[in-house]
Amino acid sequence: MVNDLIENKPQRKYTFDHSFWSHDGFTNDETGYSVPNGPKYVDQKKVWNHLGTKVLEKATKGLNCTLFAYGQTGSGKSYSIFGYGANRGIVPMAGVELFNLISSNTDETVSYEIQIQMVEIYMEKLQDLLVKASDRKEEPQVRQNKQGVYVQGAKKKAVATYDEIQSTIDFGEKNRTIGATQMNATSSRSHTVITIQFTKKTNYGGKVA
Repeated sequence: MVNDLIENKPQRKYTFDHSFWSHDGFTNDETGYSVPNGPKYVDQKKVWNHLGTKVLEKATKGLNCTLFAYGQTGSGKSYSIFGYGANRGIVPMAGVELFNLISSNTDETVSYEIQIQMVEIYMEKLQDLLVKASDRKEEPQVRQNKQGVYVQGAKKKAVATYDEIQSTIDFGEKNRTIGATQMNATSSRSHTVITIQFTKKTNYGGKVA
């Protein structure tokens, strides 16, 4: 009876837009950036061009954008999102492009503000990664308003340069909950959520919007 149900079950198909190989097939240049030495390897710039540019384009138009990385430990989630060393991931690359946008602004009535928030979900609890574990007091809470879902009680850090973005991410990374697995010696034992809040302000004769 069970076999009959399985055999008669309609076949489900799925598809995907891209499949990236970043395991081998590269050499590091003098800066430490991994350059493809064959057709199979996909470097961080290509990942950014396929995924990051679309997210950034929509974000600069005022839309809330989410990039979600899910997969087996060691599959490259942290590498694609954050990167290592010269091989910047999508988040730091987005930071570079945001500050390029700000620096190209010539309208004196327009100003920009960037804030970063970094939390993790571990054992069904929220933890603020921009605060050391020894200094944490109350657990942040997930809330919702007309603008969408947000985390109340988690620290937001204003940044004025790309280096400040990178140092903030590095600080948060050090506070993540990690533990060794058979496949990954530094596997994250939590889900990390990093929010970059990009605000455009326009001064209309003393009134800011």
